[in-house]
Amino acid sequence: MDVVWTVILVLLLVVALAFAIVILLGSLKRKRQEREKQEREAKDENRRKQQAEERANRCPVELEIGSTVGYADKWYEVKGKVSYNDAEGYTWFDYRLQNLETKERLWISLEKDEDWEASLWSDLTAGRDLLPDSPTAKTLVFDGTKFRLDERGQANYKVEGQTDFRPKAGSVEYVDFIGDDDRLLSYERYDGGSWEVSIGQDCNIEDIMDLPKLPQ
Repeated sequence: MDVVWTVILVLLLVVALAFAIVILLGSLKRKRQEREKQEREAKDENRRKQQAEERANRCPVELEIGSTVGYADKWYEVKGKVSYNDAEGYTWFDYRLQNLETKERLWISLEKDEDWEASLWSDLTAGRDLLPDSPTAKTLVFDGTKFRLDERGQANYKVEGQTDFRPKAGSVEYVDFIGDDDRLLSYERYDGGSWEVSIGQDCNIEDIMDLPKLPQ
């Protein structure tokens, strides 16, 4: 009888041990599944945050060389693009536009501060001799308006498509002014050359209509 009870006791211990192992494995499996679930949820949350950030940083106007742009009842073809970036990693873009009817050429600038902003620019020719050769002063008077210094800096640039730039890449110095009438005045010197002057005006980026590039 002692042998029988010993065998029964051993069997009960084996069953209890097996049961404990099953419970332990089940617990480990549930913990692993919970950890994997938390990792998936964390990855999904990070992906959603990244997508939200990308949407917030994406410019509402995505211009392509060869596409058509409409603004203020005028239509332009995008002829070229100049990308700028400074030492702090700030990036902005200038697009060379040509009016489809008059062939007038101007620039549209897109840059992101807190939100995306746009401005239209034209190369200043008439009246250029009324301005200083170089932007050393903090205030300028042009066309009856006082312009105050806004910022100055330096950046690298890269050219794509058809622009008035001969080098395809280089460096630029810029000095920007804001007028009392909200017009913009900008001096730019590319690759150590002479100062060029442009005059511009902020525009509502939501009023810019861009049409996709037509297939060739």
